[in-house]
Amino acid sequence: MEKKPKLFWRGAGSDGTYTLSTWRAFPRAKLVLLSKQLPDSIDASFTKLPQVENDRDALAILNIVGGTTNPISPYNHLAYKYLMDIDGNSNGWERCFWALLSNSVLFKQKSPYSQWFYKALKPWVHYVPIERDLSNIKEQIAWAIEHDAEAHQIANNGAGLGQEIFERKAVFAYIHQLLTKYAERFGPATSKAL
Repeated sequence: MEKKPKLFWRGAGSDGTYTLSTWRAFPRAKLVLLSKQLPDSIDASFTKLPQVENDRDALAILNIVGGTTNPISPYNHLAYKYLMDIDGNSNGWERCFWALLSNSVLFKQKSPYSQWFYKALKPWVHYVPIERDLSNIKEQIAWAIEHDAEAHQIANNGAGLGQEIFERKAVFAYIHQLLTKYAERFGPATSKAL
């Protein structure tokens, strides 16, 4: 299947409490608005707005962005070459996991949040880095389109890393290491003090 050369995202407006005067500053809202400006490069829309201050603001925002769309399964994301991982109230949790394994290029927003596997991810090796405020997103999409072979290699690298680190044996090894570190730090000597 030939993948569409667009950056794709679906999700909730769950990156803060939206009001009519502040919602445009939130990254997810910025991405949806950019999709309206650049429909040939970005396909992004809200599936719901769970954190809007009031119904009047919600209706006004939805009128501006063209409403919401139905949620789309990860499988249906596979039709796109570029997949966006963008924070909500915290990181995107499962999205980064399956996007890495998708053979699409992961576009990952810089984030103060972390998951256990983030340390293994390297920009320009496993994903295309996007600034927290999305200020470089147009340039990064243009780069990916103009450098298809390199972008394809990033997708392959990401999928390879995902297969390696999400393998059951590797996950159990990580959990073992984590619990060993906890035991060293909070072992019997610590529990006696409690």
